[in-house]
Amino acid sequence: MDAPSIEHCMTLLREREVPLHIQSHSIRVAQVAGLLFKALKQAGAGISLRLLVAGALLHDIAKMEAIRTGGDHAEMGALYLEGMGMAQVAQVVRSHVRLDLFSMEEISEAMVVNYADKRVMHTEVVSLDRRFEDILDRYGSDAGRRERITGLHAQAREMEGLLLREAGMEPVDVMVVNTLPVEASTIVVDPLDL
Repeated sequence: MDAPSIEHCMTLLREREVPLHIQSHSIRVAQVAGLLFKALKQAGAGISLRLLVAGALLHDIAKMEAIRTGGDHAEMGALYLEGMGMAQVAQVVRSHVRLDLFSMEEISEAMVVNYADKRVMHTEVVSLDRRFEDILDRYGSDAGRRERITGLHAQAREMEGLLLREAGMEPVDVMVVNTLPVEASTIVVDPLDL
């Protein structure tokens, strides 16, 4: 497994000078992913917590670079991680914005991180509808972008149905993560899961 520890992920974020607000968002995404992992594991899903957490923590590692250069932050982050020898984490990062439709057939770390990211607005866990309203406001500057965002919203609803049905949860159940402090030490409740 090429997934780094939580501590290594946090070091990588600092080394890449990822702003604190993006680090906090990534921690919250990892907390949501960890919550989903617990329920999915009990339901028999064969996913790796270590890969899931690393993908969640590193999903926006290239966000600021992409803002400066106009690139695709998911692809840029994936390429950086591949260069570090982290091919599996890179694939999760590559898929956190757009998940290939073939990937929707079975639950994977990429799907869980993609969904978790869609539920976290800054550091608050919100509904998909609220999150996508924010995404449209921030990134829907033209008709083409609005259409892509609307498509991603539909895909996220499909993921939510699949993931939460398998986990035995309702969308509101994910909001319990809002009660946790936004700290890396609160991502994994049971270190034995790693």
